[in-house]
Amino acid sequence: LFCSWYIGFNKPITQQEVHEMEDFLKGSGKSDEEITNFVDFFKGDDGKEFVMVNILELKQPLHESRKNLMAYSKGFLGPLIKMAGHPIFAGNVAGGYLENINMPTENWHSVFIVRYRCRRDFLKMGKLAFGNVHDLKLISLEKTFAQPVTVMANPFNLTKTVALVLSLVAAIAHIIVLS
Repeated sequence: LFCSWYIGFNKPITQQEVHEMEDFLKGSGKSDEEITNFVDFFKGDDGKEFVMVNILELKQPLHESRKNLMAYSKGFLGPLIKMAGHPIFAGNVAGGYLENINMPTENWHSVFIVRYRCRRDFLKMGKLAFGNVHDLKLISLEKTFAQPVTVMANPFNLTKTVALVLSLVAAIAHIIVLS
């Protein structure tokens, strides 16, 4: 049951859904380039999980921006978790660039990596967040970028971990019954 919910049986986003999202984005204030990136991302849907890598530079004063970002997170995480999405990693930048090849020097504050079960869930989250809690994120950030990444290797894969734990419990129960 858990695996069915967590992995899901997700079909790729339909062309109709892509057009609906494109129309929605045109009224959201997104640039033409951002809209094209969204459309291309949704057109490339394979129905599988992905992670979003978010790099943030907060506005001053930092304490106010962090407060708004926490309020955004509270409103965003509930619906995300219901769709089997969740944060994988969150952290504060610990120092300046240790390697920088042809990149402008930036003043990033935080990194967040969030798992989505599929692009359709991301599409749903976008419709829920835009104009609602998303405004809290926007007023918190000086700069940001969010880059979707398909998962190639993940030694901490939750699905495999749960399957291994359940197998271990079943093996122990079997041993106890046979004893």
